[in-house]
Amino acid sequence: MDEFTRFNLYEGSFWILLGIVSYILHKILPEKYKKTTIVAGTIFILFGISDNMEIKTSGFLYPIIWWLLAWKVACVVGIIFIVVWYFKLRLN
Repeated sequence: MDEFTRFNLYEGSFWILLGIVSYILHKILPEKYKKTTIVAGTIFILFGISDNMEIKTSGFLYPIIWWLLAWKVACVVGIIFIVVWYFKLRLN
């Protein structure tokens, strides 16, 4: 297994595990955070799956695989959205 594959396998596993933890936190956090944890868990798992797809396609830059790049960008935008949403909830 080369470094690229190993890194993406570990990274994908990390994001999927983080998504599962978010779903578990859904059960114990206060009501105002429940929607955030579900959305976060879903985005984290999708981001982890995209890392596994990156292994299958040997990356998304050479040659540019537009749908994988769009998938990853959408996940990063989603993570930024979650962080902003979380801080807005914390301020209220």
